[in-house]
This record gives sequence, C-alpha cells and structure tokens, in this order.
Amino acid sequence: MPTYQGMHGTYTIIEPCRASGGEGEIFNIRGKKNLVLKRLSDRHRTTSRLKKLEAMISAGVPPALLDQMTWPVDIVYEGGQFVGYVMPALHNTEDLNVIYSDKYKLKLEDYITIAMNLCVPLDGLHQLGQYVGDGNPENICIDPKNLTVTLVDTDSYTVTDRASGRIYPCVVGLGPYLAPEVQAVMNQNHGLINVPADTFNEYTDRFWLAVHIFALLMNGAHPFAVRQGSQTNMPHMSAGQSSVNLPQPNENICRGFFPHTMHQAGLDIPVYCPRFDYLPVSVQNLFIRAFVDGHSNPSVRPSAREWFAELGRMKASLVSGTHCRKHQHQYPSSAGFCPWCELGTRTVPKQVNNAGAGNGRYQAGMQGGGNGRSRRRTGCLSLLGTLLGILISIAVLLAVPVACTANMMDIHRSEEAARQEANKQKIEELRQEMQNSQQEEPAPYESGMQADGSWTHPHDNRVLQVADTAYHNLSASVSDAMPEVEFGLEPGFDGIYYLQTMDSDQQLCVRLYDDTGFCVASYVSEENGDGVFVELKADHMYRLKVERRFADTGNFQIRWWLQKQTEDITNYGAVRDSIDFNNQENCYLFRCSASKEYRFCFTEAAEELRLKIYIYDSNWNRITSAIDVTQGFGPYAELQAGQNYYIKVSAYGCGDYTLDVQQTG
Repeated sequence: MPTYQGMHGTYTIIEPCRASGGEGEIFNIRGKKNLVLKRLSDRHRTTSRLKKLEAMISAGVPPALLDQMTWPVDIVYEGGQFVGYVMPALHNTEDLNVIYSDKYKLKLEDYITIAMNLCVPLDGLHQLGQYVGDGNPENICIDPKNLTVTLVDTDSYTVTDRASGRIYPCVVGLGPYLAPEVQAVMNQNHGLINVPADTFNEYTDRFWLAVHIFALLMNGAHPFAVRQGSQTNMPHMSAGQSSVNLPQPNENICRGFFPHTMHQAGLDIPVYCPRFDYLPVSVQNLFIRAFVDGHSNPSVRPSAREWFAELGRMKASLVSGTHCRKHQHQYPSSAGFCPWCELGTRTVPKQVNNAGAGNGRYQAGMQGGGNGRSRRRTGCLSLLGTLLGILISIAVLLAVPVACTANMMDIHRSEEAARQEANKQKIEELRQEMQNSQQEEPAPYESGMQADGSWTHPHDNRVLQVADTAYHNLSASVSDAMPEVEFGLEPGFDGIYYLQTMDSDQQLCVRLYDDTGFCVASYVSEENGDGVFVELKADHMYRLKVERRFADTGNFQIRWWLQKQTEDITNYGAVRDSIDFNNQENCYLFRCSASKEYRFCFTEAAEELRLKIYIYDSNWNRITSAIDVTQGFGPYAELQAGQNYYIKVSAYGCGDYTLDVQQTG
C-alpha cells in the first residue's frame, strides 16, 4: 500500500479510494479512521495550492473547530514532491440539500437545531479571520442522527496567510447563495476567477448563512424565490411553458427584492412557503437586516452569534396543539396560528407552472420535466391561442382612446407608489415591534443531554479546584506620533498561549515574531476579546508588534494567557474550573472504573456562560457532545471500564463552572 510522508508523520492509504472527483482521489488511512488523505491529480499540485494549504495549517484552528470542518491538518509528500493533504473524515452525513427534502421526518425544533449548529463553526472561522465564500449547500453536511454540522470543501475557502497577509481567494460560488455585492463584482469581471482577492468576507458569509437559516425555518423555500401570483397582469403561461420568465432568485438578490416584505404585481411567494409573519418578530427583523437593509449596507447583516442566540429563543418558545390539535405541529407561541396546517389549505392557481417545486423544496436550476411530444403538442395549441389573442388585442387597442391608456398608466403609477409606501411602513412596524418586545432567555441545547434514572458519583464527592489561567498584561497606546508599538515576550513555560486584545477602542494589527524574525502568529483586532492561539517555547525571546489599522488613537492592553494543562479528574466527583478568555478549551482525563452510563452535568455555571462539552475516547474519536449548555444540564454517554476518556469544555462568554461526573446507580 502506498505510504506518504507528512509534516506530522507517515500515512499509509487503503486502496481503492473511497471517493474521486475532478481534483483527485480521497483514501482512508490505515490506523486513522477519523482521517482521510486527498491525493491531488498532477495539474492541481501547484505551488499556489501548496502555499494556501500551508496557510490553512498555520491558521491556528482549535481542536473543537476541527471537529466541525474538514480543515487540512497535514500536507503529504512523495519523494519530496507535494501530492496532497490529510483532513478529518466524514461519517454518516447528508448534505444540506437532502435535509431540505422529505427524506427525514424532522420537526421544526430539529431544523432550528441544525441552523444553530451551522452558526457554531462559521463563528469560529470568523474569529480566526477566515471566510467560507461559497455557501453551496452541498458543502454543508449534517448528521441526521444527532443534527451536528460539518463544513466541507474547505480548501476552496478564502484564506489569509497569518504570516504574510496574502489572501488566497475563493473562486467558486453558486448564484443563489452569493451576496448582491459579490454578484455585482462578478458581473463586472466576467466571473469569480478575476475578482479582487478580498471580495469574500464575513459579511458575504453572513448573507448565505441567512439564506440557509431562512430555508430551514420556511419549509425549504429560498428567501428570494417567487411564483406567478393568482391575481396578475403577466402573460398567461401554458402547461408546457417554462417558468423562467419569472424573476429567478439571483435576479431578486441583485435588485434587493425580498418578496416577504416587498410586493410586485404578478408575483407571490412559493406555494409551499409558510407566511413570513409566523416567525417571531425578532427573527423577522434579523431577516430584514440580512436581505433588505444589508443590500445597501452589508455590515448590518446579523452575525452567526446573533443568529445562534435568537434561534435559541425561538426554539424555547415552540408549542404544539394550541392551534393544531390534529397534527401536533410545532410553531412559535407568538404565531397565533399553525403555519403548517395553513399550507395544507393552499391551492396552486391553474395558470401557474409549479415545476421545480418538486417535493416542496426550492432547488436552484430545477425546471419542469414531462414528455417531449406532449410539450410540443401543447406548445402548438398555445401558439394558435396566442396569435388569436394578439389579433383580438390589436382590435381592442384601436377602439380605445389614447387618453384611456394614459389614464391607466397614471393609475398604475399610483398603485405602485402605494405598494412601495406600504412596504416601507410594514418594515418600520416590524422594527418598532422588535424594539418593544421582551425576549426570553434561550433554552439550552437539548439533544442527548437528559437521561432517566438515579445518578451517583463514580468515586466520591471530592471536588478538584483548578487554578485560574495564568496571564500577563502589556499596556501601551498608539497615536499619530507613535502608530506602532513593540514589546518583548519571554514565556516562562512551554505551551499554548492565547494573545488577546483588551480595553481597546481602535482596530489593531497584532503580529508576533520569534528570535529569527519569523512571524509565528498574527491577527486583526476589531473589538475587545479578539485574539489568536500560538505555541511558544520557554526561555525564547519573542517580539510583539502592534500597529493601528486606521487613524485611531488611544490606549490598549495585550493579555497573553497560558492554556491550562490536561487535568486528571478520575478520582474526583466534580471539577470546579473557569473559562477566562475567548476560545479557551479546558481538557480533562477520566479513567472509567465501571461499564455504565455516565452523565457529565454542569451543576454550577455563571449566568452568562453558554457551555460546550465534547467527550472523546482514548483515540480522540468523539463519542458525544452538547452545545449551548447551561446550569443543570449536560450530555450522557455509555463508557467502558478500564478505558481512558477525554472531556473538553469551552464556552461562549467567560466565568466559573462546576462539572459533575455522575454514573447510573
């Protein structure tokens, strides 16, 4: 079996390949079931591709984020020549298009959970200053059993080299998921190959994120999809006529026409799409920011974190039975009606070609099928009818005074102005309602977190108290006279450190150099708490350079934290620890003494903490996980006696927590 040399070891592939495509082949690796090797074809083994992969590996992606993306973890060579890379393997997943279909019978709470889980890796990626670019649903994979999300095809992302600042752009994209500003630049440059390297950014990612969240909440409907309305002056469509005369999602994206808050004569929302007002007002407002306000000002589009919090509130508000006793559908308590039962009462106007609706889900590029001969026969009859209609229309027009035509045009203008004014008024009413509404706190992520039965501590009630994270502060200021500042760093211990900007009102560019002058880490600080992980060696001198990005002046602090060591909690009933900085991960070793079901429950947690916990076996295969966990909750897992397990805890927010280790009684 072929063996390849990587930067972190050797890899022996198992033939034949598990998948192949235009770029190369993907192989399983002997002894590493959670990794695969992608062997590129000769024409894709370019210097630019190699440099981009090197930039990705040096991006400092934390282990928890690697569990949610097929991000490259090693580059492989054969005879000293670059041939491909190693990345995490996928198991038992479906792409998002399949989830939009009816293959899996999911509830609304399941779709909300998927939407929340999609926000998590995207937020982590944005914190590293990296961007997806192409929001193609085929590159978003879902585990239909536990609803976790994995982002794939990451080597097509827009990647910034932290050392050199060079941007390796995304050059692929699917129209219905491209932000209007991207499509405008693409049209000017005749495709994505020639667009500026920084075309894709966090705000363009926020656009396609909102598109997918909308589809997950709205029965698979694309937010910019339309159909021919039942009351329309548009030309009648025959049964065999394509619906391409209607504006396609791409066109509506480019002109900023969001059909759920705007109206146009002859157009309506898809028949399989529920009413927009079934959503909580706060969620409606986020979509308006993403698709209406964000059309001219992309920076106002909601971030992944905003979506995560608001979706959590929506999930906590779900009810069933009040307005839907027959089917027990789920919907927000604020709706006042069952949107899914209402869908069942809708009928498609006969003149509307519903080809492409399929199973009730929007899919880009789908058109009507059918028998070719019947289409031609219907087309001939339609042509005769059309010619007859034209002759009658000419006769009528000759008989009508020109003044009537002018009068009708004035009426049409008045109606259109009234519709536009109504659109503006509706959007303002939604914003006002959002400001006046009081929102409940989001419920914790519930999947796989509760179990019946009695619980006891596996050993005793002793609590391991972990010391707070060690850190050092560096303070200075930037001004016109001193636009950049340098510090000397000399770590006292080998380990992983986190560099973080504190108490700063300006945007800063932070770079860390080793004693040879090589840049080992860099990041752009746009707000307090931004930072980056870096591995440092004791008794080595490092040079930290901080410079302002714009003409801002003021004070700042750079805090550098030493990541905690793995703590052995085997002989303890609980561990009391803390999250002290963004992206911190606390790791614990647990040696299982009895084959039983265990629960890892957060018995105490700071109110502002939204905890994430991952349980791994001794080979770092993930057994279970839970996100957005609060006090009183935690996942459970079947563990085997004599085996070692690793527990990783991270969080949104900072604060103290106590993790209780319990087993069935």
